[in-house]
Amino acid sequence: MTERDLEKLLLQLPKCPGIFLKEKYFHAAVLIPFVIREGECHLLFQKRAPHIQQGGEICFPGGRYDPRQDTSSEETALRETVEELGITREHIRILGRLETVFSHQGLAIDPFVGVLEIADIDE
Repeated sequence: MTERDLEKLLLQLPKCPGIFLKEKYFHAAVLIPFVIREGECHLLFQKRAPHIQQGGEICFPGGRYDPRQDTSSEETALRETVEELGITREHIRILGRLETVFSHQGLAIDPFVGVLEIADIDE
């Protein structure tokens, strides 16, 4: 996928449709992070630590909405990405949002698409 392909994808993202009674569910947010290398876009996944819930699973960075820290689902996705990947917010560019997904555990998950603006994957 090239950067131009990514730009085309962004034009198709929904404009944040609402969900009736969403507040009745636990909320979470994830970031679907792209890393751009030599003009190519790559998805970055993480492997969950073995000792936590859903340990060993491959996933995107994210977690539960915390009303004491987060003002929005986007803030949740940013905070969790910073915590889990160890990068600063200044290196994360949110490009858009996908539609809310409901997990089989009754969790409303707001996925965001973004780019990690880092020079090196080890950064």
